[in-house]
Amino acid sequence: MKNLTTEELAKTYYQAVVKASEAGNHKEVLSLVCEVGNQSHLALASAHNAQDENGERAFAQALLAAAEATRPSEEERMRDENERNDAKRRLHSLGYNEYLCRDYGLTYWSQTENGLRTSYESDPRKVLESLKNTEEN
Repeated sequence: MKNLTTEELAKTYYQAVVKASEAGNHKEVLSLVCEVGNQSHLALASAHNAQDENGERAFAQALLAAAEATRPSEEERMRDENERNDAKRRLHSLGYNEYLCRDYGLTYWSQTENGLRTSYESDPRKVLESLKNTEEN
């Protein structure tokens, strides 16, 4: 598909997104939208603004439906936030603090600002898990 014009690319992805949406495959819709966006921003914009024979913007509606269908529920979001906060409390109790690396703009956890950092992982749950794995080895 690399040799298609912008309009051909937009039409191809428009049809694929609408077909996936009609089949209820929301993850495929999101994957296709990302794929066309990575190939051509103009094709993505063209497909998004295209209208079908009834004047409907099926691509945009499919994208919205997929985003809503794959969005986590409020319960899941709160559970995730509680897990992150619990991991942060545990790291703080072990003497770790979250710092911002001025060179890369990423956060990391360490016992001191200039101390050893195992990674630039900002998710406290993953940091806590890596500390447990390090202790076991």
